[in-house]
Amino acid sequence: MKSDVRRARRRLAERHHGGVSRSIDFLHSSLLRPWSDLSSPDKAGAMLEMRGLVQTVIDQARAGDEGCGYFLAELTAFLWKNREKLGVHNEAFRKNFSTLESARVTSRKSSPLRPLIQKIISETCVRRRQLSIAHASRLGQFFPDREGLLKLPEFGPSAGVAREWATKVVYPRLQLMEAELARDPEMAKIKKAWGLGGSFRISRLKVQINETVVRIAALPRSYFFNIA
Repeated sequence: MKSDVRRARRRLAERHHGGVSRSIDFLHSSLLRPWSDLSSPDKAGAMLEMRGLVQTVIDQARAGDEGCGYFLAELTAFLWKNREKLGVHNEAFRKNFSTLESARVTSRKSSPLRPLIQKIISETCVRRRQLSIAHASRLGQFFPDREGLLKLPEFGPSAGVAREWATKVVYPRLQLMEAELARDPEMAKIKKAWGLGGSFRISRLKVQINETVVRIAALPRSYFFNIA
């Protein structure tokens, strides 16, 4: 592994500037912009791109990829060991790390639907943010808001907002997945979803879905990754 990393570094060092992907150059320059520069959506867009890259590394590590596993282990150890130093230099890191770390995580007794609902909400928040950036940069015509996500209020702790997201985002997505969920062994644990004839219906779980979304909304907000 170490020799592979050294060879990769050597190839990168030998590559002249013109050989570097322009998209990587743009990503790098956008990340260097100050967060206070609200005249351009480039910074927020670059951070969403980085989120996608890191999520790919995480997914590949889960799938058993050795290189991604090594990278993720090293990154995790580095961040954990340097968390106090980062907190000294960056107030946003200090406050948000403390808040997110202390948040109550999902218990083993939670409904099997909860991680799925959390994933739907997280993915929708990312898509909504991407659409917002595209429309702010006058690229809305290339990124149509077919689901009306920009008309939704930003997901947050308000019970009214949480119920709206449950009704307009979470419940419709779960309905589309009903046949797939009926074949999932985990769903057998949710007795309320099953009728006398052995039929599985998401509609029987509407109250539970609403309550779960409200509970998730009350947790500290994470913008890039599913922490809850």
